[in-house]
Formats: sequence, structure tokens, C-alpha cells
Amino acid sequence: MFHGQLLIQSTTRVFSPWFPRQGDDFKPTVEVIDIKRTAGDFKVHVFTKSSETTGNGTNADATLSLSLQAAGTDSAIWQGKVNELVRYQFDLSTMGSGDWVLFRMLDPVWYDAVKA
Repeated sequence: MFHGQLLIQSTTRVFSPWFPRQGDDFKPTVEVIDIKRTAGDFKVHVFTKSSETTGNGTNADATLSLSLQAAGTDSAIWQGKVNELVRYQFDLSTMGSGDWVLFRMLDPVWYDAVKA
């Protein structure tokens, strides 16, 4: 969990540390505590890679992200799309200059896929 992180708008996207996958699927949740925005929204993307791979990893699903424009929570489910290591990318690049967000990431819920 990341408690009360403050990010100020810039063109640079910020990554969290890597953490190990703990199941087939997972549901991360972001809570925006406070936000000042004049445009755009705060987005959280999920990146993944195998433990042998170097670099930033790849976006686990480019069509799926957590997104908020006001205080509150958002969550989504990534099903079978993550490798051994996972991390978040926090993106304020579409927000206005000087905008900021105060947020926290709750511990994700991990679970194994059910095969019938």
C-alpha cells in the first residue's frame, strides 16, 4: 500500500516499485484523497514483466486503467494479463500545469482463475 502520495503534474510518468504476482488475476484500487485539476484526469496503469527481463516492463492492458477526476476510488480487474512482476505507472501527463493529486494505492486483491 502507498499512503498519501502527492504527485504534481509533469510530462514524466512515475512508476511504483516492482512487486511479485500473487495469483492469476488481481484487482488494484486507487483512492484519490484530494485533487486539483484544470484538465484531464489522474490515471494508473499496470505494467508487468518476467523476473529475467530488464527495463520498465510492458503495459499489461493498454485499454484498461484506473482513472479519476475527483476524490474517490476506482478499481478494475486484470485477468490473466500479468507476468511474475507487477508495478503501477502513475500518469498526470494529461492534467493541466500545476495540477496535483494526493492519493493512495490500497493493497490489491489477488485470486486464482477458476477452470471449469
